[in-house]
Amino acid sequence: MFNSGTNVLAYLLEKNCYLPGEGRPLWQVPWGKHSIAARRDIHTVSGLEYLNKTLVLPAIMVRNPYHVLESLCRNSYSVNYPEDVNSTCPHMVHPETGELLPVEVGMKQPGTKYPSVVHFWNRWYEEYVNEFQHPRLFVRTEDLTVHPKETIRSICDCAGGTMTDEFSVLLESAKKGMGHGEASEANGLVEAWARLGREVSFPEPDYEAIKTHLDTELMRLFGYRTPQRKDV
Repeated sequence: MFNSGTNVLAYLLEKNCYLPGEGRPLWQVPWGKHSIAARRDIHTVSGLEYLNKTLVLPAIMVRNPYHVLESLCRNSYSVNYPEDVNSTCPHMVHPETGELLPVEVGMKQPGTKYPSVVHFWNRWYEEYVNEFQHPRLFVRTEDLTVHPKETIRSICDCAGGTMTDEFSVLLESAKKGMGHGEASEANGLVEAWARLGREVSFPEPDYEAIKTHLDTELMRLFGYRTPQRKDV
C-alpha cells in the first residue's frame, strides 16, 4: 500500500539482513511494489523475470489507515480523486451532499474504480489477507518505527537470513526519486516516531464516514484503533 513505510523496510533489510541466494532483500516483489495481490500471477516487473515467484516471501507493510489517508493527501501516487469536487483531505465524502467520493486507482486511465479511498484500502488488504494463497508476512509500520531492530531480526530470521553485526538505523527519509514528492513529505524513523498516536485533522463528515466504512475485521486483525479527530 502507498505511504505505508515500504522504503524504510527495504532500507533496513538491505543494510541489516544478509539472505542466501540473492544475498540481499529486493526492494519490490516481482509483480510490482504497490501491486494488488491478484497481479502476482499475471504480471512481472521488467528485469525481474529471472526470479522464481514461488521462492519470493513478500513483506507487506501495514499502517493505520487514518494516517495512510492523511499521507495520500500530500502524495496521492496513482490514487485519482474527483477533480470537479471541491473537497478537502481526506476526500472521503462530498462536502455538500455527504455522499461517498469514488476514486480511480492506476497510472493509466481508466484505472480500477472504488466507491471511496477507504474501500480501496480495504480491498487491497482483503486480497492479501484472505485470497493470497502463498506465504507472506505482514509488518506494521508502527512496530518497525518503535522496535526497528527486533522487527527486522524477526523478518530476517523468518526468511532464513543472517543479521549483520552492527544494526544500521535510518534517521532520514528513505524516499528518493520520482514519485515520492518533496523531501519534506517523506519520513525517516525519527519523523515517523514523532507522528505516532497523533490526532487526525479531518472534517467530521469525512472522519465519521471513514469509521463507518473501514473494514473492522482488518482493523482488529492489525491491532489498530481509531485516532482522535482534531477540529479543522
